[in-house]
Amino acid sequence: MQGHGSGEPAGYVTEGTGEAMANVKSVTQATFSEEVLKSDRKVVVDFWAPWCGPCRYVAPEVEKLAARHPDIKVVKLNVDEAPLIANSYGIMGIPTVALFSSGNLVARVVGAMPVERIEQQLGLGQGGSAPTPDSEATAESEDEALEERSEATG
Repeated sequence: MQGHGSGEPAGYVTEGTGEAMANVKSVTQATFSEEVLKSDRKVVVDFWAPWCGPCRYVAPEVEKLAARHPDIKVVKLNVDEAPLIANSYGIMGIPTVALFSSGNLVARVVGAMPVERIEQQLGLGQGGSAPTPDSEATAESEDEALEERSEATG
């Protein structure tokens, strides 16, 4: 389901208004530098596209992230409308949720996952480890690592 002709996932639309949710702002190729790279705060960017099913799952999780971390700016970028930005940061799969600090990409996660896991992978959760520069985690690689550990111990 998409929001009132906006082409955005239903999770980004408040009931009946067709407007982006209050805590997550849309950025474009024209506004990315000002909103993300020049921000004086950490910025989480949700790289998404309207045709992406898993992006619809992540949308409300990103909204939760914004509500849980009011000190962090949270934005979304439609990769179909900003392919140069997506390519310049190596966004090969979506949804990708990325953390920028002082204009630099410092961590990213790829795939649909709950907010707690996004926080953990980006180093934002309670007791979460700080990400290494440009670290990347995927749901698939985590699951594979768990399977390998289970096989090694069992």
